[in-house]
Amino acid sequence: MKIENQHIEEFLQSGLLDRYVIGDTSDGENIEVENMIAQHPEVQSAYNQLQDELYLYANLNAVTPPEYIKEQLLNKVLPLKEDELHYGNHENWLSIAAAIVALLALSGLGYLYQQNSGLKQEIVETTTQFENLERDYELNDTQKRILELRLAFIEAGDTEKYLMRGYIKDEPLRVIAYYNQPAGKAQIEIAALPPLEAGQDYQLWADVDGEMVSLAVLNDLKPKTISAEILKKASDLNITIEKAGGSKQASVENLVSSIPLNTIP
Repeated sequence: MKIENQHIEEFLQSGLLDRYVIGDTSDGENIEVENMIAQHPEVQSAYNQLQDELYLYANLNAVTPPEYIKEQLLNKVLPLKEDELHYGNHENWLSIAAAIVALLALSGLGYLYQQNSGLKQEIVETTTQFENLERDYELNDTQKRILELRLAFIEAGDTEKYLMRGYIKDEPLRVIAYYNQPAGKAQIEIAALPPLEAGQDYQLWADVDGEMVSLAVLNDLKPKTISAEILKKASDLNITIEKAGGSKQASVENLVSSIPLNTIP
């Protein structure tokens, strides 16, 4: 009995019954649902409730059928010959009445199908929006964890901080380098980066035994991870203006900021 109840619960949670009510199931799925409805009162009750909810939804969102349905009906009936409409011919009138009922039924079904298709489309769109919100939440949660890690690194007691300052045409340049030697981590935060002429970028260098070693090209405000191994050997940090994409050798004549390492800024 417990296994049967579990099977019923899994069926109700699968969404198959919901799709059956709005006509979004295959022939094989129809057979499965109809068997469950016939065999289990709980499924029958859930099916009746869904039918009532769909009926209520249809009433609340009722739309008058388009005029073309009436026109199609009249176009089918009016062309009949007058002798076919003779009042004494009972069989002809029954045939005409049957034709009218059939046309009304077909037209109504066609219209209901269009309405049902619209309902299914709304469900699909709502589901898509929900999935997008879930993805946005997961993305925001990931970004939050990344920010927390960055903040923990920056605020750690053994993380050294170096503020590099400069001015480009009276506009401030501000780059902060964070270096934690025990953890073997280093990164930079770019607070202000004045625009340069087309074809130019800023470049960050470390002075290692008198040789300029490139650490990063600075062309946006995104934080960047830099080599802690290089900083371990470096005596100072330098920023120069180079060609777009960076250079292999530093243009010392275009130096815009410099700071010694292993000192409190």
